[in-house]
Amino acid sequence: MARKKQSSKKSNKDKSNPGAEEAVDGFILVDPARCRFQHSRIRPQFSGCGRDVVQVLEDIKSGKTNLQDLPPIQVLVGSVDDSSDDDDGSIWYFSLNNRRLWILKQLRDGGYLEEQGNKVKVRVRKPKSQSERERYSISNCALNAKIMVEKPKKKKTSAAEANNKSPSSSSIIRKEEDERDNNEYNQKEIKKKLVAIETTKTSTESDDDDDDDSDSDNDNDNDNDKESRKISTTTNYFGSMVIDSSSSDDDDDDDD
Repeated sequence: MARKKQSSKKSNKDKSNPGAEEAVDGFILVDPARCRFQHSRIRPQFSGCGRDVVQVLEDIKSGKTNLQDLPPIQVLVGSVDDSSDDDDGSIWYFSLNNRRLWILKQLRDGGYLEEQGNKVKVRVRKPKSQSERERYSISNCALNAKIMVEKPKKKKTSAAEANNKSPSSSSIIRKEEDERDNNEYNQKEIKKKLVAIETTKTSTESDDDDDDDSDSDNDNDNDNDKESRKISTTTNYFGSMVIDSSSSDDDDDDDD
């Protein structure tokens, strides 16, 4: 009777990483409480999609977002020395995705992972170098993290907005100085024009006076000519007797 060969199945347990859970579809199941952060503070938004970390947590709690839609975190597995100080000997894991780990820890603390044994699927990555292995340790990585409060970013202004923005104090002062200079210049110009008008008016009145004097002289000359002719006429008629033509005795003399 042929002896059946016993087929040896490879264990799904990662023997190279003591304390690792049984692998499922290339992932291992890990309790988020056994994962540590790279840093003790995390940014409030995801760098890729820009979504708010707290809002994603609330969407998962309310059922608006499925937990399976959250990509699995990637971890480095701690060494035996990292777990030696733990009571139950469980290994520590060091997350490379801090914001997702923060959400998983919050769900775990809130009891939202109890149905799945408080474990989630994570992907394991080996350290790339000895320095990286040393950097991810209990002493360097935090068990809890807080969300940073970031200052709002200043909005970049376009060229059009820059031209339409409110003027600075220096530009206002400069504008007021320009206006004051223009007012002073305008006042000077007005004074010049007024002086020119007065000069023109005085000149015109002087010319009118000269014309009046000339007319008066002409009238006097005409009167003198008339008187001369009258006197000359009277002399011709009466010889050496000179009588003014305006005398009241003219009529009597004519009768004679």
